[in-house]
Amino acid sequence: MKQRIIKIMANINNIIPNGSTVITVMGKIEAIIIGVCVRGSSNDFVEYNIAWMASGERKTDWVQAFELKLKVDNSAPAGFRNNNQTLLEK
Repeated sequence: MKQRIIKIMANINNIIPNGSTVITVMGKIEAIIIGVCVRGSSNDFVEYNIAWMASGERKTDWVQAFELKLKVDNSAPAGFRNNNQTLLEK
C-alpha cells in the first residue's frame, strides 16, 4: 500500500498547476491552464483544460499532457541591479 501511494504522489508531482502559461505543440498557441483531470489506476492519464484568446473571443479546450509545453519565462524583474544587489525594492 505504501509503495502505491509513493507511485501516485510521484505522478502528481509532474502535473502542471492551474494558472501556468503553456504553448501547444501543434499550432503554437499560448494558453493558460484552467483545469486538470487525472485518470487511470496509477494516475497515468492527465488532461488539461486550457484557455486562450483568438479574434477577441475566449476559447477553451481539453488537451492531453503530451500536447503541451510549459512556457518558460526568462525575463528579469524590473529595477536596477549592481553586483547582484537590487537597488530599487519592489
